[in-house]
Amino acid sequence: GPKRPLPTLKKLKPFAYLGISIYVALQTQTGLHHYSLVWNGSLENGVTTQLFSPSGQHLKLRGMFQNCPHIA
Repeated sequence: GPKRPLPTLKKLKPFAYLGISIYVALQTQTGLHHYSLVWNGSLENGVTTQLFSPSGQHLKLRGMFQNCPHIA
């Protein structure tokens, strides 16, 4: 189907597919999908992601991309 660009990906084009995975994970697991993404690390070493919500709460996700075979 058609793909819609996510607002959080405007500055993360090289990591767009990772951002989509994070976005989907937040939307399906926590329902919180208004986080901004801050990337730290490299692809070969895994990616540590800090997500900050408008209210100041944050969530860290690490190493989830290595276990996501559906990422193309």
